[in-house]
Amino acid sequence: MASQRAGDSTKTDRRVVILNILEERHSLNVTDFLLELALLDSSYRNFGGSKVAHASVCLAYAVAKNERAGSERDALIGAERELAVCSRLAVAATRTVMRELVEEMKRASEEMNVVWKEYCSEQMGCVSLFEIPPTLMQLILSNDRV
Repeated sequence: MASQRAGDSTKTDRRVVILNILEERHSLNVTDFLLELALLDSSYRNFGGSKVAHASVCLAYAVAKNERAGSERDALIGAERELAVCSRLAVAATRTVMRELVEEMKRASEEMNVVWKEYCSEQMGCVSLFEIPPTLMQLILSNDRV
């Protein structure tokens, strides 16, 4: 019984961390968009669901950066550090997945697939139209942990 309560507490702690990171609706929509794109390609199973989710949350936060974060670079590293507390994934541990998600975004845009169209709507904040800023792309490609 006590171990079940401890497990519930850990799940609650994870939810609080993720909700703090995704405090903006835009960040949540971008995360959903990236996760739905990942569902279209079975190769994402090789990464594992938790790594795909981690990469999506961090990338979404960096793209829809909170004003307090400063830059997209700071936002990405900050999100990775915050999630490290509950995910046990080191900073830059999911950059490979992020690179794949960026490629998936490009493909979706070129194909204008059903997910891209859904997230292009005003209701979803037109998040499928966002682009990765060059400084953020540089960081994702570099695996820089600083």
